[in-house]
Amino acid sequence: MKPILLIFIISIGLVTGCINHSSKPVIANKSMDTYNTQKQNYSVQHNDQDSSATNDCTRGQAIPVIKRSVFPKTTFQLQKDRITGIETVNLDNDNKLIIKNWGCEYYCLTFRFETNRFQNDTTNLKYWFEKTLILMDEVKNGVDAPVNIEKGITAMKKYYDTSGAVNLKLKDEIYCDKEVIMEFVIFDRVEKLTGDKYAIEVTFALGPL
Repeated sequence: MKPILLIFIISIGLVTGCINHSSKPVIANKSMDTYNTQKQNYSVQHNDQDSSATNDCTRGQAIPVIKRSVFPKTTFQLQKDRITGIETVNLDNDNKLIIKNWGCEYYCLTFRFETNRFQNDTTNLKYWFEKTLILMDEVKNGVDAPVNIEKGITAMKKYYDTSGAVNLKLKDEIYCDKEVIMEFVIFDRVEKLTGDKYAIEVTFALGPL
């Protein structure tokens, strides 16, 4: 076999192997370690990572994703690791949206809504999933980020219609498409806060980068 033909065949095999591997990415523990911890403390001063983390990460430094023209009452603070950002949006009636912009091999936005608009048991996932869709629909036009929020919401609605009230569960990876760089959503948690407030967390992610 001629050397040029042999090289061509090997090249085709390598390319095909990369595409098949990327079609169903596995979330690495290293890149998603923050997701696997309790995310109760969203203080802008809190960060356990060293600033050297930027040297090990594919993604770049976090920047604000909220459009000030839509939500003017917004603050942003870059964390010590120079990768993570915490963006706080003050909504009407003492409600709040806190966006954690984080990740390493993955670009992740965790939306934490702290709200008194809805009241129900935290185990009623059907109820809170529906409210999460409402809240994300309300803020999507004020977000400018690499992840496609609209596509993620559509995937959540499809997941809801497919799973129904019985099979809904937390922390499922809800995939948006089958692109080489995958986009997916994770319905993280629901918790009761003090008074009449509840917190809902949902993560929109893109990767591996």
